[in-house]
Amino acid sequence: MFFLSYLWHAQILNDFLKIPYPIDVFLFISTIVYLGIGLLITALTYMSKKIKNSFKYGILVGGIMGISIYAITFVFGISFSAVIDLKYIAVDAGEQAVGGLICGWV
Repeated sequence: MFFLSYLWHAQILNDFLKIPYPIDVFLFISTIVYLGIGLLITALTYMSKKIKNSFKYGILVGGIMGISIYAITFVFGISFSAVIDLKYIAVDAGEQAVGGLICGWV
């Protein structure tokens, strides 16, 4: 998730130029947050071992968490841009969902 976020926001959109504080502080905090999200996805995946196919369950939990995290950040207005564009919303949601899927799969 962290890599996809960095690729999308830093390389493709150049959103990191809009951050009002030092980039190293932002990357450090982002790393901590993404590790916490990954830990939460892993914990949720392993808590329900009763389900026969844990692979599918892991992907389901990861995808749901990815979309949920994005929805929370969207509602609170934690964004690089004040302009709301459906294309950016779709890609950002997809970025989080794919990251959650990968986390759940691993």
